[in-house]
Amino acid sequence: MPVCSARVDIRSGDLYWLACNRRDIGVIRTSDKAPRILHRARSSIQHLFLDWQRDTLYWLARGQPLQALSLVGGAPWDAWNETWSGDLPAAMDSRAFSVLWSSALGLQALSLTKRQAVTLAPSWSHGLVAAFEPYLVSANGTALLLWDRRTLALVLSLPAAGVQGVVAFVGSELQAVPPSKESAVPLLPPVTTTVRTTTSTAAARLTTPTTTPPPSQTTTALSTTPAPTSKATTSQTTTRQSTTRQSTTSAPTTARTTLTKTTTVQPVTSTTRSFTTKITAPQPTTTTPRSNSSARVVTPTPPLQSSTAHPLTPILHLSCSRTHVPCRDGTGCVAQEYLCDGEKDCADGSDEDGCAQLCNTPGAFHCASGAVCVGAGERCDGVPQCPDGSDEMGCWTPTQECALRCDAATRCIPRSWLCDGHADCLDHTDEQGCVLKECGPAEFSCRSGQCVALALHCDGDHDCQDGSDEEGCAVPRPLLCREGEVTCSHSGECVPEVWRCDGAADCRDGSDEQGCPWEEELCEDQQWSCSRSRECIPDVWRCDGETDCTDGSDEAGCHPAPCQSNEYPCGLGSCLNASLVCNSQQDCADGSDEGGNCSVPCQRSCTHLCYPSPQGPRCWCGPGYRLAADGLSCMDIDECTEWGKEACSQTCLNAPGSYSCGCLPGYLLEPDGHTCKLTGPEPKLLVAVQSEVLSYGLRSGHEEVVLATDKDRVVFSLDYDLVERKVFWMDLATESIRWQDLSSGKKGTLVKGVRSDCIAVDWLGRNLYWTDGVAGQILATRLGAAWQGIPEYTVVMDGDLDQPHSLVLQPLAGLMYWSEVGSHSRLMEASMDGSWRHVLLAQGLGWPTALALDFPTQRIFWLDEKLGSVGSARLDGSSVKVLKLRWVRSPFAAAVCEGQLYWSERKTWSVQQVDKASGKNRTVLLKRHGQPHGIQVMHPALRPAAPNPCEARGCSHLCLLSARHTGQCRCPPGLMLAANETTCLPIRDSAFALLVSPAAVAQVYLKDLPASAGSQGLPPHRALPLAKVSRLTAVDYAVKDKSLYFAEVGGNSIGLLRLKDWGRLSWKKAVAVEGTVTSLALDWLSGNLYWIGGQPPTIHVAAPRGRWVLALLSEGLQGAAWLALCPRASTMCFVTAAGSRGHGAVVECAAMDGTGRRAGLEESPGSHWPCLWGYWHQAVLGRPRERNHQQC
Repeated sequence: MPVCSARVDIRSGDLYWLACNRRDIGVIRTSDKAPRILHRARSSIQHLFLDWQRDTLYWLARGQPLQALSLVGGAPWDAWNETWSGDLPAAMDSRAFSVLWSSALGLQALSLTKRQAVTLAPSWSHGLVAAFEPYLVSANGTALLLWDRRTLALVLSLPAAGVQGVVAFVGSELQAVPPSKESAVPLLPPVTTTVRTTTSTAAARLTTPTTTPPPSQTTTALSTTPAPTSKATTSQTTTRQSTTRQSTTSAPTTARTTLTKTTTVQPVTSTTRSFTTKITAPQPTTTTPRSNSSARVVTPTPPLQSSTAHPLTPILHLSCSRTHVPCRDGTGCVAQEYLCDGEKDCADGSDEDGCAQLCNTPGAFHCASGAVCVGAGERCDGVPQCPDGSDEMGCWTPTQECALRCDAATRCIPRSWLCDGHADCLDHTDEQGCVLKECGPAEFSCRSGQCVALALHCDGDHDCQDGSDEEGCAVPRPLLCREGEVTCSHSGECVPEVWRCDGAADCRDGSDEQGCPWEEELCEDQQWSCSRSRECIPDVWRCDGETDCTDGSDEAGCHPAPCQSNEYPCGLGSCLNASLVCNSQQDCADGSDEGGNCSVPCQRSCTHLCYPSPQGPRCWCGPGYRLAADGLSCMDIDECTEWGKEACSQTCLNAPGSYSCGCLPGYLLEPDGHTCKLTGPEPKLLVAVQSEVLSYGLRSGHEEVVLATDKDRVVFSLDYDLVERKVFWMDLATESIRWQDLSSGKKGTLVKGVRSDCIAVDWLGRNLYWTDGVAGQILATRLGAAWQGIPEYTVVMDGDLDQPHSLVLQPLAGLMYWSEVGSHSRLMEASMDGSWRHVLLAQGLGWPTALALDFPTQRIFWLDEKLGSVGSARLDGSSVKVLKLRWVRSPFAAAVCEGQLYWSERKTWSVQQVDKASGKNRTVLLKRHGQPHGIQVMHPALRPAAPNPCEARGCSHLCLLSARHTGQCRCPPGLMLAANETTCLPIRDSAFALLVSPAAVAQVYLKDLPASAGSQGLPPHRALPLAKVSRLTAVDYAVKDKSLYFAEVGGNSIGLLRLKDWGRLSWKKAVAVEGTVTSLALDWLSGNLYWIGGQPPTIHVAAPRGRWVLALLSEGLQGAAWLALCPRASTMCFVTAAGSRGHGAVVECAAMDGTGRRAGLEESPGSHWPCLWGYWHQAVLGRPRERNHQQC
C-alpha cells in the first residue's frame, strides 16, 4: 500500500504511517517489521501527528473533530469536539501539548490540556509547518522562517526552496553529572529541526566573479544549543567560513554553502549554528580565511528588530544565540530574561531603553519585578511573558476540576477529592477545615458522620462503619437464635453462622473468630507457613519487606536488598551513600567504610564519579543508573520495564536517570508521583443483595438502596449504562433480564425466557450480552429492545463452549473475555461479534467464577472458587500472577477500581476488597443478612466514550462490535442476513442454493422455487459461467466473503471467485494442489481450506491465501469423498469406500488437526445413502453455518 506520510515513535522505533488513500493509519513495529492497519478513518485525513510522550496519535480530517488513538490501537476518541473546517496548515507542539493552525482568522492554537482554543495572531499570514515551544517554523517558498512564539518576532531566516515537511525533535546534551531523579526543573533541551527540500538555488554570492551553480537538491539542517543562563554580558568573536565543493567534470554541480559561528563567553561556552544565507557586506570583526577558488565569503543575516515589549535597535554585525539579544553597541549579548529588569547589563544600557513604552498602553500589566510590562491580552493566557512569571500569578478561580490549589499552587484538587479522608496534597490542605456533611431527610446520620439510607436503620445489619445504625433499636434480644445463626459466647448476640471464621469479628467479644479450623490446617502450594501463628500467606509475601505474619516470621532470615550503584555495601548488610565512604568517619556500624585502600587516589576513567573505598577506587553511578560490566560506564535503569506497576500505576515514561508517571483521561496523578486517582464524581459500588441493589460510596461510605424488587425474587448478575442511566439485572424467578431507570425509577423488561449467570453491557455498541451455561452459548440483544413476545436477541457464540460463566467486555477494542467452568476450566477471548476465538489461559485454573477487567493496566483478574485464589494476567495471556488467599471461598462477581479489587462472597454474605497488585489490606466493605451476587463499580471514566462503529453501519436489527473496529450486522432467530449484509429477512426470502453443473454454477433463491414438483427447467436463477473451466469436481461457498472455492479435473489448483467479480467472469488461484480434488470444505472460523485429492487420496489443509500446505491424513482413505467440517466442534468427517472388515462404506471423523481419528457410521451391504448430512461453514442458505445443510 503506498504511504504518503509517516511518523516515528522515538522510544520504540515503531513507524506509524498514513496511506496515500488518506484514510488508513498503519504501523510497522520493530519487533516483527510487518505492516498492519490500526484504524480506517471515515473521511480523508489531512494531518497526522504522533505524541510519543503520551503514546497517542492525533489526526485532523475534514468535517471531523480532532481524533486521537492509542499507539497500541483500540478505538479512537474525540480529543476536541469542534470539527476541522478545511485544508489548512497545521502542526502539533508536543512540548506545549497543543495543536496550532493558520487560517483566515490568523494563527490559532488549541491547548489539549485545557481543551481551549485561542487566537495567537489575528493577522498571521506566514503559514505553519512545525512548532516546538517557544518556536514556530513557517515556509514562504524560498526560505524557512523561525519565529518566537511568544513575541511572534522572526528569529532566523534560512534559504530553502520547495520545503515538503519539517520535523522538530528533542536532542540530548552530554552531562558531566547525571541528572537526579529529584530534579524539579529540567533543563531546556536543544531543538533540532530537519528540513526536507526538493530543489533550491545557491543562496550565497562570491566576493570574486564566478559562475553561479545550477539548481540542485540540498538538505539543510538547523541546530541550536542553549546559551548559558548566568547573568553576564556575552562577548562574541565570530569566524565565518564557507566552502563549495564542485565536481571536476562538466556535469551539473552540487553546491553546499555553510556558515559556522563560534561564540565565546566567560566562562568558555560555545554556541554553534549552521545555515545558509546571502552575503551583504564584510564586517570589521570578521576574519575570512582564504581557500581554493571555490571559497565564498558569507555573512550572517542581520538581527531583526525586537518586539515592542523589548525595543532594541541592534547593529547588524553581531549575532547572538536564540536566548540572547544583542546590545545596541554590538559589544555583547544579554539573556532575554534580563531585558527591562531594572539593571543595566549592556555597557551602553540599551537593555533598559524604551521599557516604559508598553507600560503606558491601556490595560498593560506591570510585572512584579523590574520594569517589564506585557499586553493585556497576555495576562493569564497560560504562557508566562514576565521574567518572574507574575503575569500568570493570581489567575486561578475554583472549578469543579480544580476546586483547590495546594503545594505552592503546583497542584489542583478536584471538588470530589476534598474531605474524602485521603490526603491528596502534600501539605494535607485538602483534608483541613472539613465539617461533617449533613445527611438528607431520607438518610440516617451515623455517629462517624457517614450517611446511610433511612431504610437501613435498625434493619439488623451494621451499615454504619461504627455500627451506630443498629444502636438503640426497639428490638429485644432473642432468647434463642434462629436457624442458621450462632450465639456469641460472652456478648450474647446472634450472628449468621456463615459469618463464623470469615476473618472479620462480628461478635462484640470476637468469639465468632475463635477456634477456627483454618488455624490448624496445613498450608498448600504457593503458600508459606508462618512459624508460630499457624497462618498461611502467599509465598510471594515472604521477604517482601512487609510483615504479614502476626509473629513476623515471614521477614525473619531474609537477605537484605542489594545496594544501588550510588551506595556502598557495609559489612552487616546495610547500604551507605558513596559520598560518606573514606571520609575519616565510621558511618557503617562495623566501620567497614574506612581504612584499607582509602588513601589511593581516584584515577579511573569513570563515566560518572569516582570515589575512594577500602577496596580501592571505584566508579559510582548517579541515581537511576547502574554500573556496567566494565566497572567504568553507567547504564540507565529502565524503571518502567524492570519495576512494572511498582513504578507507575498506569502509564510510565522512562528517561535517562529518571522516569515519570502519567494517567489516562479521567484520572489525576497523586502527590506520590505514582498513583492515579479518579476525578469527577465519587466512584460507587453497586451490589446486588438478595432482592435489592445497594449503592456504596467508595470514598464517603454513603450507602443507599437504589433498586428493590419483590422479596421472593433474587437480583442475580447486574450491570449499568450511564448513557441512559439504567441498571440491568438478571431475574432468576421470572427468567428475564430487567432494567430500571436510575433517575425516574421506571422499570421494564429487556428479554424473557433466558437464564444466565452473568450479564454485561456494551456501552459503546449499545448491546447487552449474557452467558447461558446450560446451553453453552453467549447471546446478545439491543439495549433499547422492548419485550413484545418475540425474541430479538442473537446467538453470538455457540458450539463447544464448556459451561461459560463470567463475562466481561472491552468495547473500545471490540473484545470479550469469559470463563468456562466445565470439564476443562479456561479463560477465553474473542471478538464481540463471535469471531477470532482463542484460549487465553488454560493452566492453573480450578473454577474461575468471577472475572474483572482493569482497563488502565490492561489486565484481567479472576477469583477461583476451587483453588481459593486471586489471579491476574495481561490481556495477551502473559505475566500470570496467582495469590492463594484463605478468605476467597465462594466468589460470584468481581470489579476493579483504581488500586483495589472488589468481589462478592456468597458463603460469608459479604463484599470484600484487597489491593489488586499484592492481595494485601483485605477489608470487608459490606456484610448483610443476605447473599450478595453481582457487583459493579460505577464511574464515567470506567466507561469512556468513543465513536460507535455501528452508527454508520445501518443494520436493520442488531450490530455487534468486532476487533477490527467495525460493526457486524446480526439477525434474531428466524431471520437471515440478506446479500447487502445489513438487512435481516425471513429465511425463505434470503436463503439460496448453488446448483453446480460441470461448467457452470447457478444461484437459486429458495423463495423462487416452484410450489409444486414437476416443473420443467430451472427456476429463476443467476448464472455463473466460469471462464476457462472444463469440469468442476468440488465447490464450497463462503457467504461472509461472498467467495466461491472450486476445483476442476486436472486443474492442479483450487480456484477462488468472489461474488463482486462475477461480472468479469474471472477467477484466481487460491492454492496449488497435486492431482484431482474430489471434495473441499472451508473452515469459516480460521479461514483454513481443507480438501481430499491426489493418489493415494490424502486430506490436506492450507492456511488462508494458500500458505503452509499440510497433509493431515493419508492412510486408509481409499475412495475418500464427501469432506465436511464442523468448526465450532473442531471436527471433520469424511466417507471412505471400505471399512476395517473390507466391505461397505464408513463415515469417519477426526479432529481438524488430523488427530483422534474414529469410525462414525458404517453402511451395510446392499444399502445406499442418498445424501450426507454435515455442517458447512457458510451454508448455501447464505448465513453463518449454524444450521445443518443437506448435500446430496
